[in-house]
Amino acid sequence: MLADAGIACNVVAALRHDHLFVPAGRADEAQAILQALSAKGERERIEAERTIRHRLLATSPDCAFLPQTPHAVKD
Repeated sequence: MLADAGIACNVVAALRHDHLFVPAGRADEAQAILQALSAKGERERIEAERTIRHRLLATSPDCAFLPQTPHAVKD
């Protein structure tokens, strides 16, 4: 997504979090692109969970569906 917008990006991946380095003058634009990508992913995750829940309930009405939640990483 950043490359499509012509924004150079250097990534430093660490154990507990990652860093994205972009040109300072384009930081706000890069952040907006990444936030939109994150929101799209969240919408797709919710829709996938909804689909799985409906399929599960259609085949096994007495089963419970427990959605997966992200795990917090403690420092």
